[in-house]
Order: sequence, then structure tokens, then C-alpha cells
Amino acid sequence: MKRKRRRSEEVAKGYLLGVAHAIILLHKAGWGQKKRLPEFAEAMVDMFDQWQNGQHGYKEMIDQLEELTGLKIEERE
Repeated sequence: MKRKRRRSEEVAKGYLLGVAHAIILLHKAGWGQKKRLPEFAEAMVDMFDQWQNGQHGYKEMIDQLEELTGLKIEERE
């Protein structure tokens, strides 16, 4: 049961981050609704599908983001 709950929490965090990214790209980075934002959304859905199918782990994606950008994401309680 704990494992299912943990997985559900990870999925919820992932979707929340995806929505937050889309809003930031639209309002803060000036991405348009006609081309760039839909392409981003499609890529996010593909990534989530791969993640849910076990092709990528949450920790693996966080580590990859840090490696590629230097951005470190830490969990806080």
C-alpha cells in the first residue's frame, strides 16, 4: 500500500510540475499558444507516458535535469 501511495504522490508531483512549467512558459517566457506551447505540452505528455510505463524514474529525471542544467531540486517536508 505504501508503494502505491508513493507512486501516486510522484505522479501528482509530475503533473503539477508540468502544469506549472506550461504557465511559466506562457506568462513569463512569452511562449505563444500557437506553436511552442503545444509542442512543449506534447513533449511533456510523452515524457509522463514514458515515466508511467517505467522507462524513466522520478529520481532519474531529477538527476538528469541537474546534470544538464545545474538546477538542483530537493524534496522538503
